[in-house]
Amino acid sequence: MAWKAIDLQEHICLAGTTTYTILQDEEDWPQIGDYRMAVLDFQVAGMRGCTLYVEGCEAQDGVWTVVRATPGGCFEQQFYLNRKAPQGSPDRLPRYLRWRLEADSIDWLATFQLGLTLRD
Repeated sequence: MAWKAIDLQEHICLAGTTTYTILQDEEDWPQIGDYRMAVLDFQVAGMRGCTLYVEGCEAQDGVWTVVRATPGGCFEQQFYLNRKAPQGSPDRLPRYLRWRLEADSIDWLATFQLGLTLRD
């Protein structure tokens, strides 16, 4: 079995002074395809006044659901996703992943990096 590591998002720092929604560019959404398992790696250097969501979907034009959301502060955390998890489970590995940032404050900051390690 082979492992493949990709950056879901390289290190990035975003800030603003108004409520805002930022969605990862569609061209950067990884297609998971037939991989059976994945490790989703959150590395958050700082988050204030906003929430970072990782969303998944079975088709690019389908309904996106939240796989994981971040609390504020600084942390590193890994989540294990599996294709065989039940439909609707937050542990299910979807075919597509993307991130979305919801800024709900007039003074917000997000510094983070997201990694994804896939296993066939």
